[in-house]
Amino acid sequence: MKNLLIIFLSFISLVLNAQSGGINENQLFEKNGYAVTYPKTWALSQDIIPGVEFILQSPIESANDRFSESLNLTIQDFTPTGQQVNVKMMAEMYEVQLRNMISEYKQISFNAIKYNEMDAWELVCTGKQEGFELKWRNLCFVKDNKGYIFTFTASPDGYERLEETAKNIINSLTFKD
Repeated sequence: MKNLLIIFLSFISLVLNAQSGGINENQLFEKNGYAVTYPKTWALSQDIIPGVEFILQSPIESANDRFSESLNLTIQDFTPTGQQVNVKMMAEMYEVQLRNMISEYKQISFNAIKYNEMDAWELVCTGKQEGFELKWRNLCFVKDNKGYIFTFTASPDGYERLEETAKNIINSLTFKD
């Protein structure tokens, strides 16, 4: 009888957990005075590419899923150069870099927006890279003379599926003052 009660309570716990979206479905990543929250099903990599703070990769969803969507954050500190960074100029320079890196580059939008009460530029584009047709969403902003660029890279259908998740990760960014 006691075992039956334990099984029943475990079952109820699983049902409630599934309905609530899971306990601890997000993880917190903290580094160098900032933090972001991301789904625990995504893989975190860091210190792979110089200047790239982290890369988050979505899980492969099926045997037919050939591309793992990703989101990364690049930070460039302009303080040592003595330059005062203009976010529009930084975004325009980044857009030129993308044009050179992406074959069949097509700009969808390139707009000034507000991000966490800061001036920012958002660039959405499509193209091909390493044989994949991809879509990118880039968000550029400046804080304390550091340039920040979030880049969400996805297959066209992955973009539609995970755009909201990527936005939630980007919007979770907080700074420790």
